Amino acid sequence: MKQKNIYKTKEFEASRNICEELLESTQLKFKTIGGGINGNILTAQKGEKKLIIKIYNGRNKGEKAERLSRERAFREYLKHNLRTNYPNIIRCDDNHAIAIMEYIPGEDIANLTNEDIEQITVDIKRINAKKLKFEKLQEATESLHNIDDFKNRIIQRMKTLKVSNNDTKLSREAKEWFADCIKHKIIEELKHERLDIRMKQWQSPCLGRYASYSDVGTHNMKRVNNKFYYFDFEYSGKDDIAKYVNDWTESPDSKMREEQKIQFERRMIDLFGEQDETCGKRIESVKRIIRYKWVLIMLNSAKINRITEEQVQKIKSYCVKKKLL
Repeated sequence: MKQKNIYKTKEFEASRNICEELLESTQLKFKTIGGGINGNILTAQKGEKKLIIKIYNGRNKGEKAERLSRERAFREYLKHNLRTNYPNIIRCDDNHAIAIMEYIPGEDIANLTNEDIEQITVDIKRINAKKLKFEKLQEATESLHNIDDFKNRIIQRMKTLKVSNNDTKLSREAKEWFADCIKHKIIEELKHERLDIRMKQWQSPCLGRYASYSDVGTHNMKRVNNKFYYFDFEYSGKDDIAKYVNDWTESPDSKMREEQKIQFERRMIDLFGEQDETCGKRIESVKRIIRYKWVLIMLNSAKINRITEEQVQKIKSYCVKKKLL
């Protein structure tokens, strides 16, 4: 499937009109700085002034509108809880599903120190300290608030990986490899007693009761004057600490070293365990199934015939590293 040129879309035209108004100029420079299947990130610049443009992609208008709504809602939540380390939305266009945000100058994060790990855990604790207006948040996309629902969504992801006549050779090979080498392993894991809803940890009143950025990691952070800024809240909402922790540590793009992952988990249990006594058990119980979920996420490109040989090798290397085969 050929990817469309974002600069030739009505969404870009709408974005350009807004940025020209905000920056009071028609002589702007635009640059793509990120994006993929789910959206595009651009900058609009005039001299030293710069804005961020986020254009949401989706299967339909409703899906795009929901993700934009989550961006707004989570920022409102952070604002009510006196958090300021995120870029503000300056203008939205609901009709075209775009958001214009302030540009935050800062460093991309190539690696993390042990002090950085501490700061991340404290930042997570702070957004979950008072939980003002928490009830207004939606469930995070694919949140863990009920273990059976979570397992069912894994099953639904597997069903979408069936081979079709429209597959490219590489997409077909990736799907067949999944069916031969991974699918039965996931089915076995889903039946394991640690994921049985009758287990004590899945009866906890704290389950699914945490505010989460959701799409977490250094790819959605900047370092500004020894402080972290977080962005990309389109999948945010209420989630469980078990999924939250494992999203940080088990992502194939995680910058945490192995010893830092242990430090991160222990510190999170220290910070939240007094009020949530089974959080450590939940973190360990879902670790393996979340690793498999990352495999399914990485295979998304195979569904739309955009998977590359490099991506296939990344998936296979991840499976070997995490002992999923």
